[in-house]
Amino acid sequence: MFDLVKKTFSKMDVRIQRDKSWGDPACPGPVGDALVSHGSSLRKRRDGKWALYVVNHGGRESIEMFELKPAAGSWGLLWRGCELAQHDYNDVAILPDGGFVGTYPTGLSAGRSGAPGGTGATGYVARWAPGKGESEVPGTRMRFPNGVVVSTDGRYMYVNEFIARVVHKYELPAGTEVGSVGVDFLPDNLTWTEQGRLLVAGVKGARGDCPPGSGTSCIDSFGVAEIDPSKMEARTIFDSASSAPLISGVSVALKAGDSVYLGAFLGDRIVRIPYSKSTPGGN
Repeated sequence: MFDLVKKTFSKMDVRIQRDKSWGDPACPGPVGDALVSHGSSLRKRRDGKWALYVVNHGGRESIEMFELKPAAGSWGLLWRGCELAQHDYNDVAILPDGGFVGTYPTGLSAGRSGAPGGTGATGYVARWAPGKGESEVPGTRMRFPNGVVVSTDGRYMYVNEFIARVVHKYELPAGTEVGSVGVDFLPDNLTWTEQGRLLVAGVKGARGDCPPGSGTSCIDSFGVAEIDPSKMEARTIFDSASSAPLISGVSVALKAGDSVYLGAFLGDRIVRIPYSKSTPGGN
């Protein structure tokens, strides 16, 4: 837990309270200290409880399910259940029915079907539903699907196609893509703002596609954009080209008040930047 006022981190207390209505009844039990977390999703359940799902790579491939509850003036976690995953997921987004969608990012160098550069896209989005198990979401084969979120009502899913520098919008009930928008960086993770906009962040180049001789500077440079989910239009929030990179490997941006907090897949820190209410150089 990061305290925005004190600027301090503290380890959250985790207790075990199994609830068979969370996850798969076949879940063998908590993974405990073997947890190696990756993507995560937080949303309020229909019963009013806060659910936190975490992609885990430690000891097993799984989605670990916690309830977030007030504890001793702060917040703590109750482990409620899990789903033993068929895939090494990257990110997860909770659905209103307690299920989830998750990105399976294999096929980093493959081309998207029908797109220049190849037809062998093997990454896709999978959906898990209570009592039904996992299934592939139709139409989501792409090159390295990364961050994913869903709308409050569960109707729309937004997913980053990392290599193509595109954010896609799908209507889940119909199983069709209904929009997309490009960005000028490799989109990693997505988060919602309180105003119902999407924030997306990512580096300008990955280790596999940096120009020769660029070293880590290619990974240092990054961008942050805000997306209007109804119009699928993006505007720049921050571009490191106009300042020092600040942090290496930026992968996520989260708005809190008038600030945006940046996390990264490299290093051991987060960075706070001002939230820009207008595109730099614009109105």
